[in-house]
Amino acid sequence: MQVHLRCYGALNPIFGGDRVAWQFSGASVQELLADLAQRQPGFASWQNRVACALGDHIVHGDYALTAGDEIALLPPVGGG
Repeated sequence: MQVHLRCYGALNPIFGGDRVAWQFSGASVQELLADLAQRQPGFASWQNRVACALGDHIVHGDYALTAGDEIALLPPVGGG
């Protein structure tokens, strides 16, 4: 299945841009994150720290993806 990733903050340079088409054989957000960690150098350390959003909603690991979904990868935010 192909999904589209929106990469924010520190994730942008890991993926070489803010929008990436990603082909993987899974069906859930958890499977997507595992695939990203396995195949994309530099993402493994982020796998358990990113939030994923579909539209205006945060989606969790068990969320079933559909081909063509646009998933935003949101790194933790800090600051004051």
